[in-house]
Amino acid sequence: MRALAPAALPLGAQDPSGVVVAQAFDDRLFQLLEAGGKVLLLPDGKRHSFPLDEHWFLRGGPYISTHQLLNLIPRELLVETQAFDLAGPVIPDVGYLQQVDPIVMLWDTHDIERVKTHGLLFETRVGKGKLMVSALRHDGPANAAGRWLLDVFVNYLQTGSKPKNSMPIAVLRQEVDKAR
Repeated sequence: MRALAPAALPLGAQDPSGVVVAQAFDDRLFQLLEAGGKVLLLPDGKRHSFPLDEHWFLRGGPYISTHQLLNLIPRELLVETQAFDLAGPVIPDVGYLQQVDPIVMLWDTHDIERVKTHGLLFETRVGKGKLMVSALRHDGPANAAGRWLLDVFVNYLQTGSKPKNSMPIAVLRQEVDKAR
């Protein structure tokens, strides 16, 4: 995280009107979000974060929505880099689609009986706050697209409108406790 956001301050020293970038939740971050904070979560798949699983890109295909964030990002950039520069583990089999605004997801149909939808980028309201979750890869010395997108996401969280859908804090806590 320090390499991705070298100027970031610890949560306690942060301006509460700013955007918090984190890999996992703790009680302070849940409280900030409920009270109206803006959080960009880059899950690490460990405890108190969203679970992550490896995914072979030929198992399905990307879903790229008509979300207003895509007015700031060329759709072709996401299509062309999702399986390469931005590729990494996915948030597996998202079962809470009605509670989030999907932005970039993966569908999976390869040798399975039902379609699975995996999370790459989505947002939701939690309490009075805004949560954006990105499982896209943002690190790496040659990953200019991932680093640029990180800046776009932070700026969007600061200035963009509230997500349409919301996730109760209890559901969010349950989902992030699935990762170990």
